[in-house]
Formats: sequence, C-alpha cells, structure tokens
Amino acid sequence: MLNPKKKTYSISAKCVKPWGDYIPSFYRIFYCYFQKVVEAIVEEIAYWTPIHPVLIAAPTGRGKSHLFKTELIPRALAQGKTILIISNRVALSSQQKIEILEILDDPLRKYLTDEGIRNTERFKSVAVITYHRLPAFLADPANKEFVANLLYVVADECHMVVSDSGYNEFCGYYLKLLTTKFKHAIRIYMTATAWDVLYPLAEAEKASWHNVEQVFGVSREFRMYKFDASYVHINLKFFGSLEDAKKELEANSKEKSIVFVDNKKKGYAFAESLSVKTLYLDKDSKDSPEWAALLKNQKFGDYDVLVTTPALDCGINIWDQSVKHIYVVTDDRTALIQMIGRKRCAPGEAVTVHVMDLSDSKLAGRYNHALSLLNQRTKYEQSSYQERQRMANEMWRSDDKELRTYFQLVNGKLVINDLAFHKLMRKVKFYEKILNHEITFQDAVMSWLGKGEESSPKQSKAELLHFCQTNEDQEMLEDSLDILRKLAIEAASANGYNEDHPERLPDLGYDGINNRMKFVNTGYSIVKHNKRLFLRKK
Repeated sequence: MLNPKKKTYSISAKCVKPWGDYIPSFYRIFYCYFQKVVEAIVEEIAYWTPIHPVLIAAPTGRGKSHLFKTELIPRALAQGKTILIISNRVALSSQQKIEILEILDDPLRKYLTDEGIRNTERFKSVAVITYHRLPAFLADPANKEFVANLLYVVADECHMVVSDSGYNEFCGYYLKLLTTKFKHAIRIYMTATAWDVLYPLAEAEKASWHNVEQVFGVSREFRMYKFDASYVHINLKFFGSLEDAKKELEANSKEKSIVFVDNKKKGYAFAESLSVKTLYLDKDSKDSPEWAALLKNQKFGDYDVLVTTPALDCGINIWDQSVKHIYVVTDDRTALIQMIGRKRCAPGEAVTVHVMDLSDSKLAGRYNHALSLLNQRTKYEQSSYQERQRMANEMWRSDDKELRTYFQLVNGKLVINDLAFHKLMRKVKFYEKILNHEITFQDAVMSWLGKGEESSPKQSKAELLHFCQTNEDQEMLEDSLDILRKLAIEAASANGYNEDHPERLPDLGYDGINNRMKFVNTGYSIVKHNKRLFLRKK
C-alpha cells in the first residue's frame, strides 16, 4: 500500500524535453473553437507557404480529412501540382485511397482488389502512403519528379511520431524526413491529439531551416489552427477489470460494443472468453475479409462485440448506431481520445465510454519500469566511451526489444531515441501526480473529456459571466461570438443542459446561445440591431 506521507515519487533523471502541456512560442495560434475545419480555414489556404508549416489540431469528426478531399486535392490539380498524403495506419491509408479514387474518378476503382488498393500508392497526381513507407517512397527514382512537383504534403495523424516511438525506432527518422525533404512544399500536419507532439514538431521544423528566424526576409512561424473538442455526447463510466467488462458485455448483448485492449495476447484471450458473438482484430488481421469489410462498410457486421488493439485507433470510422458502448484499457490520453474517436455519432446519438480504472499499485509498477529506462539513459550519458561500447554490446546481446527501441545501434554505437524518452518523461510526470495523490486516475480521465473540475457548474458559469460583464454592450463580431458560443455551451452543459444534437454545436446561432445563457441565468442576451449583434444585459 502506497503511503504519500512516507514516500514522494520524483525522478532524478535528466529531463529530455519539456514534459508539460504548453505551446512553444514558435507557434502562431489561430483559435477556431467549435467550427468545422474547412469553414474555419478555407480563406487561409491561399496564404500558406513552405516557409510556414501548418498544424491543424482539431478533434475527431471536425472534418480534417474533408479538407484535403474538397480543398487541397482540387487546388493541387488546378495548378498542375502533386499532393502527398501520409497516414499512420494501413487501415486508414486504405480508407483514404478508396475515397480519393472516387474523387479522381480513377478507372482503377473499378477493378482494384482490396490487396491492390493496399499496394497501390500513386493515383495520378495524388499519392497516399503510410509513414513506414516514407523512406522507400523518397528513395524510389520513379517518384523523383512527383516529389519535386509537390504543392502539399499532408502528414495526417502526425502525433504518431511520438505516440509510436516507444515501439517504433524509426519515428525520429520519419520526422526528420518530413521536415527536411519537403521544404519546397507546404507541409500540413493534422491530429486530434497534439499535446505530445507540439514540442518535437516545432523543434524539428526550426532545425530544418538551421534555426534561423527569418527566411527571405520573412519571419518564420508555425501556424497552428486550434479547434476545441466537445464531449457532451459521451457518458463516462469506469470499470475495475476485464472480468467486470465481460459480465457487462454478456449482460448487454443486445447493444453492440467495441473493446480496445493494450495487449494482443490478452485481447485475443478476452475475445475467446466471451459467450456473445465476438470479432477480434489486430495488426495481423489486415489481410482478413473481416478487416476489409470493416473498412468498406464502416461496421462490423452482425457481431455483438469488436475486440481490437491500437491497430484500429487512428482514422478508422465506424458508423453504426447500434454500437452503444466503448471499453478502453489505457493510461494514455492520446490513445484514449483516438480510440473514442473511432465511433462516429449521428445527430442526437450518445455513447457510453467505459475506462478501466487503474490502481495505484499497477501505476507504480509502470512508473518504476519507466524509471529503469530513464536510469539507463542517465547511466549512458555519464559513461566513458569504453563504458558506452560495453553497454552497447550488452544491450544488443540481451535481445530486449524495448531497450533496443529506446537505444538504437547505429554503426556500432548507441543512439538515444529522443522522441521515445520525450513521451516517457511525460508519462513519468503523469504517474508521479497520481502516486503523490495530487490527482486520481479517474480525475485525469474526466479532465481529458472535459468532465473534470475545470468544467464544474460554478466555474464554467463564472467564466461566462466574466466575458459578458467585460463585453457588455459590445458588438459581437465573428471572433467574440465564437468565444461566447464556446463559453455558453460549456456552462450550459456543466449545469445539466441536455444537448440533443451535439454535432450541431459548431454552427450554433445566437438564438441557441441565448437559450443556454438563459438556462444558466446569466442575465445577458444577444440582441440584433440593424443586422448587427450586440451583447446586452436584460
């Protein structure tokens, strides 16, 4: 049993990168609140240049992929240019290819098999690849002209260079290629979960131009379009173990469920143990008919339960109103949000998200394991050349796959995987907060989904009232109206307002804003005068 009075958890290892949730000064932030992506930035696209990389940080379902389908591809084609789209999962890449074949009206769509779609990367002036294919794509002489003629490079789900770095030693190489090999093109990074990647992405982009602040007399900046997430359609619950989840799944078999596990072996065993009709998919299932059907139909057929791993956690859409529950086993914020985002909700639809509550003892084990890796780094950095060579030989003989990811052997020397350690440091600090009883795991999850203390009825109403008081009798222009809309929605939701159509919130008009301000009894409303909107006290 952990005793905070006797023991305080704190790491002594070197902080590899800043671990906190902050936005580096290299970013210039454009606040887009609850708008759709295309609507918010369509007028900005003409001003994008290769000097200024673009980050679109928008939650799932806000239309990030719609941007390159309806705006970027047509613009590239109109200028006789090419466009490269990179994604982090074969499944997501395949879905994108199917959609692009339709957009281009490419004859290939009539006869390409599922395997053919997976193996085809070039479709006229559009190429769709995964990150792991990026080195080979750039090295292929047949792609030289295509790459030279690029207008846009879209790095979809770009958080993967950090989130996957703990088991994919090439993530740092992908990031280097993205930021150095496409400097002639407009680089657009997209993700719903930007927090882990903000610092590494900014540092890589700065380094690609030798950290100079100006290029051709123009000050460089990373243009970040930041969209707010709304989770009002989610009912959050916690469960204690997979055995508890099994009982619930079998008792509620009439309602479909998706279960995300963090371990292939345990996931398969869990799926086999269920008495209801269950489909199990992981990265080894990508050649199966069930995987192909899921991509094509965006449903998992007549199965009651889909058990899967993070192989399905990015970009895959499941549109099925009979899916009422999502079970998640993870302690990672990025993974949690991505998993939840796989289930797309129709107007007025709600879903219950069940998160496994992790005990302090289990988190302490993960914390100690992370510390052992950090201590290995500290030991390596403080060692002499001869000692480093000995460590390299020992690590490689041990055949420890995890250690060989954090420390890569290049030409006989160990190279530190900075991205993996960046992610690890952030996890360690998270574990420390829980183990020091500054926050509980449940509190953390609730805050990730906007259901924590910061969204309390009292505080959210106070923030709304403060805005109203400081903007009384002011005209509500677009920017100020967006802020008021966001505050009114949050205050109303926190105070029990039932959102029948959460997907319509980005387009909420002033009547809807007034309804929510009235619900929380602000004493303010928006009035229209001479086609202009003003915020007035009643």
